[in-house]
Amino acid sequence: MKYLTPILYGIIIGHWLLNVKGRLTPGKTPGRYAIVGMHSSKEEFIFVGQCDGREQAIKATNYLEDNSMFYIALCYDLYDPADRAEFESKNYAALHEYEDDLCIQEVKRICGS
Repeated sequence: MKYLTPILYGIIIGHWLLNVKGRLTPGKTPGRYAIVGMHSSKEEFIFVGQCDGREQAIKATNYLEDNSMFYIALCYDLYDPADRAEFESKNYAALHEYEDDLCIQEVKRICGS
């Protein structure tokens, strides 16, 4: 029992240190940023894709905004509680406008999904 206590303390402290290191040095988080298209004339949203990095998400959002005929691009940081709540509160449509199919495919390619 006297050897087991330091081992357990070491495991607990080591686990805590690894979690602190993960929070202090942010890296790419898979699927952190969600790209959503809001239809310009209907109350309709489509989920386009998820990106790992911020630069990638901004590039995908700008591409959708500039090249889409019917959708306004929105980007949600799913680590932000307010963004996550807003993202989850949307009713997403299963289908999107046919004219924007190539644009949406390109955004998915940019995101890597």
